[in-house]
Amino acid sequence: MAKLRVGIIGCGGMSRNHIRGYLDAGRYEVVALADLNEEAMAEKDRLFGISPRHYTDAREMLAQEELDVVSVCTWHAGHAPWTIAAAAHRPKAILCEKPMADTVGHAEQMMIACQRNGVKLAIAHQRRFLPAYTLAKELIADGAIGDVHLIQSFGGAGLPNYSSHQTDMYRYLLGDDECVWVMGNIERKTDQYERNTRIEDCALGVFQFASGARALLLSDLVPNYYQGALIFGSQGMINLTTEHLQIMNQGTGGRWETHTP
Repeated sequence: MAKLRVGIIGCGGMSRNHIRGYLDAGRYEVVALADLNEEAMAEKDRLFGISPRHYTDAREMLAQEELDVVSVCTWHAGHAPWTIAAAAHRPKAILCEKPMADTVGHAEQMMIACQRNGVKLAIAHQRRFLPAYTLAKELIADGAIGDVHLIQSFGGAGLPNYSSHQTDMYRYLLGDDECVWVMGNIERKTDQYERNTRIEDCALGVFQFASGARALLLSDLVPNYYQGALIFGSQGMINLTTEHLQIMNQGTGGRWETHTP
């Protein structure tokens, strides 16, 4: 079977994870890199022992290469324009780094462009595949804590950075349940930037899902030592982190029981 041809837009730090993932999967060939910085592309060649073609203009790469997959690894503001540009060339799929976009309007434009051109669009919320998250989803689906009433989580490192993983986690744990409304507040007292995009010092959000479950998010610019959630169900609780899971229900005698994924 022929390998899928991959092009990377943006060769900063995050592109390393994308390239490593493609190479480890064995089904992909990274054939082209695009970045304004030639040395950034050369560094990826040396690091992974690959020989893709280099482009300092991503539009030229999209026009000249017949790509099956495009990874958008730019800073936040580049996610929408480069996803839309890539979709026009109709690859099979586009994998865009999170956060999806810097405005709701830009996110909608990305979806429209991909739908019109028959392109699969995925956002890099890879924590869905963490063993602890997968186990939590399975336990919830099996009714281990009854009906989920509330997911309470805290995110460090800012809303668009790690807290975007938290909001995706809610939908994942609930079987991609539809969010019907959101109420939130943001606070900006300083002038801090995340990858050249001004971000919030603090954010608070309440999410209501179609199933009746709710989620509460608190995001702050503190060191990102903890990423996880407390999940409250009608018959128990789950304490979830990126590496561990604890459950408390009638079966555990009302005590926390650690599950190793």
